[in-house]
Amino acid sequence: MLHAEKLTPSLKEYIWGGDKLKTEWNKKPPESFVKVAESFELSCVPLSESFIAEGENKGKFLSQYIKENDGVLGGNCKRFPFFPLLIKLIDACDDLSVQVHPSDGFALMHEGQFGKTEAWYIADCNEGASIFLGFNKKVSKDEVKTAAENGTICGLLNRIPVKKGDFFFVPAGTVHALLSGVTVYEVQENSTITYRLYDYKRVDKSGKERELHLDKALQVINTEKFTGTVAAEKTSELINCNYFRLRRHFFSNNRESISFDTKGFSSFLSLTFLAGEAELLSNGYVSKAQKGDTYFVPYGAQVTITATQTDTEVLVACV
Repeated sequence: MLHAEKLTPSLKEYIWGGDKLKTEWNKKPPESFVKVAESFELSCVPLSESFIAEGENKGKFLSQYIKENDGVLGGNCKRFPFFPLLIKLIDACDDLSVQVHPSDGFALMHEGQFGKTEAWYIADCNEGASIFLGFNKKVSKDEVKTAAENGTICGLLNRIPVKKGDFFFVPAGTVHALLSGVTVYEVQENSTITYRLYDYKRVDKSGKERELHLDKALQVINTEKFTGTVAAEKTSELINCNYFRLRRHFFSNNRESISFDTKGFSSFLSLTFLAGEAELLSNGYVSKAQKGDTYFVPYGAQVTITATQTDTEVLVACV
């Protein structure tokens, strides 16, 4: 019988990563990793797939499980040619590059995959942390090009102070950068396309600067003044757009519970625990969840989450 499946993520080491995903989010990187920048929590990206962590399907890649179990994505996914979502945890120990993602039309034509509209939930942050999101005024593409080339582009961007629990929607075409000291839950279209405009002249392990993609970035960038930020209060529905839906739930009391029937969403669910501990009961299958755990709940399954620690928090994503 179908039930919620705990996932093991694919971990990524980039120059801006840190150690929080290992020390605070229970991730287990290879010994060769010096830093852990991203955890691909729910992923069907080739060579970066998450796989099932326990039970009778243990060790199967998520894509394999989906192929073997017809209909587990739900009716809402039929409008997408590929698996629709990619969910990550991100530890920005240093500033990420100033970057932009293309729309579906441009990406499918030039890259053979989706574009990337995404959303960020600030899972944790240092005091005084901030992000770049959109331009602080209307700009021209020539102005952006010159600023990117001479290193002054950050002066054109909105620097937004953040706190734990803030939420931001980042449509394709919006220039942005996560900055040092933020830990982020990111839900996005299933795409790995990033066009870098500026990377602070940093060098990698081999002493080389990372590749920039200024020409493509200028083709897809939105040069209007950005006014679409959302800083969420403690509400449950965070976003419901064409690509994904995201809800959050707080459990203020030990033994508080909530149940989901995927048929009410016409979609699979992805559950990611940001704090606390819980027990999952799903069609007779029991699993123990802790901070940093992500579950794939196939369409057709039911799941009840019961907090076993106060202040447990879970994000629920679907399409």
